[in-house]
Amino acid sequence: MTDFPPAPSNTNSDSNPADGAALANPVPPPSTTVDTGHTDFVNDAKVDYYGTRLATTSTDTTIKLFSLPANSTNPPQLITTLTGHTGPVWSLDWSHPMFGGGLLASAGFDGGVIVWREGQGGWERAYTSLLHSSSTNALAFGPHQHGLNILSGSSDGFCGLIEYGEGGWKEEKVKVNDLGVNGVDWR
Repeated sequence: MTDFPPAPSNTNSDSNPADGAALANPVPPPSTTVDTGHTDFVNDAKVDYYGTRLATTSTDTTIKLFSLPANSTNPPQLITTLTGHTGPVWSLDWSHPMFGGGLLASAGFDGGVIVWREGQGGWERAYTSLLHSSSTNALAFGPHQHGLNILSGSSDGFCGLIEYGEGGWKEEKVKVNDLGVNGVDWR
């Protein structure tokens, strides 16, 4: 059995947490409001590995990138708006920073997966996959120890694996059911 350090107290109560009274008055964590500027629902939001950038997706077909200042009294600043999907953008994920400082992948209703990278002129497409024949609902980068891999799930009932290695990008997909896939994870 592993001994873990005790969890920090997050309450306004001086009473014994074992009696449950401390849970009655929790202290809310600090928060920051981000006006994303999206014109429709926000479907996903992820912070990068270092906690310095936020990416959001929307039904308005765009992805917005924000810088997150170290000083929480300053609001997040919009870096850029990415366009490339022809329908709602459902999901996104950041790669580990060992891959060119961090890549961003997005999945959309158009069935596409787009890999974005930051270039000298700003953010640009690094790769576009049309592996799925229906809405791509979810995606996740794999553990960096196994290379640059993206797992995707689609309404077409397939999970896709997009890999970058010697020779460039490779894709494969596996049918997992007839009803579609709404979530994926490597853990």
